[in-house]
Amino acid sequence: MTYTILDTNFFLHFEPIDQVDWLGLLNADQVTLVVPRRIIEEIDEQKDQNSQEKLRERARGAQQRIEQALLGQEGKEIRDSVTLDYSEKLSPTFFEENNLDRSTPDDHLVATGLYFEEEYPEAQVVVVTDDTGPRLTAKPYGIKTLRPPEELRLQPVESEARKELRELRLENERLKNRIPDLELSFQDGEKFAKFQVSPPEVRSEEEVEKKVDEIRQEYPEKEQVEVENSPLGAIKKFAVPPPEEIERYNDELPEFYEEYREYLEKLRKYRYVAGRVIELNLVLSNEGRTPAEDIDIQMHFPDGFLLTDSKLEPPPEPSPPRPPQSLGAGIQDLHSVVNPTPTPNLSSPSNVSSPDITETNSYEVEVHVGKIKHTVEESLDPLYVVFESYEAVNPFSFEYQIVAGNVPNPVTGTLHVVAEDGR
Repeated sequence: MTYTILDTNFFLHFEPIDQVDWLGLLNADQVTLVVPRRIIEEIDEQKDQNSQEKLRERARGAQQRIEQALLGQEGKEIRDSVTLDYSEKLSPTFFEENNLDRSTPDDHLVATGLYFEEEYPEAQVVVVTDDTGPRLTAKPYGIKTLRPPEELRLQPVESEARKELRELRLENERLKNRIPDLELSFQDGEKFAKFQVSPPEVRSEEEVEKKVDEIRQEYPEKEQVEVENSPLGAIKKFAVPPPEEIERYNDELPEFYEEYREYLEKLRKYRYVAGRVIELNLVLSNEGRTPAEDIDIQMHFPDGFLLTDSKLEPPPEPSPPRPPQSLGAGIQDLHSVVNPTPTPNLSSPSNVSSPDITETNSYEVEVHVGKIKHTVEESLDPLYVVFESYEAVNPFSFEYQIVAGNVPNPVTGTLHVVAEDGR
């Protein structure tokens, strides 16, 4: 026979006693589980006073099993060759004789073990407890102790505070999923963009004059065409430009040559400036799970360059004079003027406003976006940075803030531009 004295913690943190293989655990043929009266009182306190509902439930379940085994009609046997019994409180004299403290719960377990060793000297007595205190107290008395194996341990009980914190975190995650997740970045989704700034090849004055000569050869003066006196003369007059048209064309050619020279000069200046321009293409993204509405994007750029939303366009290439028109061609042109081809109006309201740029010592840029769906991007109008010179080309950063009607807090960040002189 093996008498096994059970501690309160076994009932609260390990498998129910009727589901444990006590014979295999203790290597015994017959086992009697002993619950000291003091342990029964502690279980009774736990079912009412423990701060954790789960432990109160376990204590109530343990109390019911003990009562069913001790007071029920089925007897004390809870498994084959395993019975349950209890031990009344020992006398104060027993505690004093064994130098144990009757007010200490751990000493009650050890005292019960000593009592059963004295009453049943041929039996094996084991105190089963997960606490270190009673195991240390039992050692000097030679009482055998057993710590329950981990495979019998139940899931740890979460405290009410930890449970409430976990639930708050879950609720916070649910709320976050209902809030748009806005971000500003460059077109490739990165927080930085790199540019190489190099001056283009510009035509010299000699090359400009050479190009003007090529234009003169491409558009030379026209010669008068004589119409013969023949039955086909009237038809030729209808198909061949009259003298006044050829004269008009030839008179307009010198002005065209000069305009083309001026165009080449402007093109040379444009190319020199265009080499110091970088184009910033920004996108607003929403990685949240709900659309964002009524969005204002505010950006702060440093000084040291010109910031504009107007693209630097090359000068328009001048058109050559209208070729001399015959009478037939003139009638056809008149018909197209009288009956122009209608152009449908396909414009619609834009979801993204043009940037509003305010220059102080630096630049403040504001853009409004009406709405952006979740998991999509919305491109902003390009911004153009014009450096004063190639020597002034330097990296810079700019800050942004995003405010939306259904986002509780502003979203802030910084984007970085790496501009290098590539000469």
